[in-house]
This record gives sequence, C-alpha cells and structure tokens, in this order.
Amino acid sequence: MLIKIKPNKKRIPKGLLIGLLACVLFYFAIQHREEGVPWYYYTLAYVVLFIYSVLFTLVSLYEYLRMLFYKKATLIISDMDLQDNRSIFSCGTIPRKDISDAEIIQIQNRNILVVKVIDTNKYLANRNFVKRLVLKLLVKKYQSPIIISENAINYNLTELKNLIRKPAEE
Repeated sequence: MLIKIKPNKKRIPKGLLIGLLACVLFYFAIQHREEGVPWYYYTLAYVVLFIYSVLFTLVSLYEYLRMLFYKKATLIISDMDLQDNRSIFSCGTIPRKDISDAEIIQIQNRNILVVKVIDTNKYLANRNFVKRLVLKLLVKKYQSPIIISENAINYNLTELKNLIRKPAEE
C-alpha cells in the first residue's frame, strides 16, 4: 500500500491574512499615536508587536508558498511508515510501530485528525528552536505533534484515520 495525499492548494491561508491585518493595524498605531503622551509609552509596545506580526506573516507566507510550489509537500502512507512533508513544522517520517492511535476531534466547526505517537519527545529532539517550539505547542494542545486538518488535504479524514489505524490493529 502506498497512498500519496497532496495538500489542498485552494484553501485560504488564514494565518497569512491575520498576520497582514496585524501588520497594518500596528503600523497605523505607530504612525498615529496620541498627542501629549510620551512617544516611548505606546510606541515601544507597538513596535515590538509590529515586529512580531511581521515575523508571523513572513513565516505564514513561506509556509503557504512552500505548500503551493514544493512538489514533495505531501502526506505519504505506506505499510512501513507515514511520511508527513506538508509543512515546515511537520515531523517527517514516522514508523508505523511508533503510531499508537488516530482520532478525529472537532474544534470550531472543523475536523482535525490527531495521530498519536508513543514517544512525542522522539519527534521533538534534534529540531531547531522554532520547530521544536511549535511541535511542543501541538503536543501540549493535542497530545501529539502530528495534526491534519480537513482543510489542509484533499482526502476524507475518516478514511485516512482508518488507513492509519489499520496496520496497527493487524
């Protein structure tokens, strides 16, 4: 069995749109500060938030462009492993023996497939700081570093869950 699932290239990158909106808002907040208030009062906070929103927007843009143009941005399911290369924050290759379960949860009217692994620390080790931080946040929120949203791929999540669970049950 070898199944290649490509990302959904028609989806709207909400993180990118939110980042752009935040950049514009903080830029105008810096430019139009109140008269009579010392410049360093609010400007410093707005500059820090502006820099944060620019970095968030750049990472979101890079993620979106990678998804659009990188040919290897796929989810590959085989009898031996699961290869997740959809995102810059993906875990890469996960052997079947490391997968303990897969479940679909619903958050804010969208379904998310959570692929549980036996040892989450194994997939956090040997990663750069930013990737490890994002993966730790995923583990804290979903108890797994492998999350697949129904909007992110062109595949039925229930069928995908059954494909991931099947070899573990046999």
